[in-house]
Amino acid sequence: MKARQAIKEILNEIPEDRLEEALSYLNYLRFREEWEATEEILRDKKLMQSWRRGKLQAELPTPSRPLLHNLRRHSGA
Repeated sequence: MKARQAIKEILNEIPEDRLEEALSYLNYLRFREEWEATEEILRDKKLMQSWRRGKLQAELPTPSRPLLHNLRRHSGA
């Protein structure tokens, strides 16, 4: 029996108050996995350098986006 099916069967058998606990734990697992993926990206120095270069390039002035526009964006004006 696959895990997902076994979980569904168990969920149908346990009381509502225990379902709240199960939901809380499942949310924890989901967010932990997302955070671990984020940490992995942040630890990758080459990827982060590439991202910073791309961000800087995106903020460079161009004829359609002059320097003044970028300065206003960063100053909050």
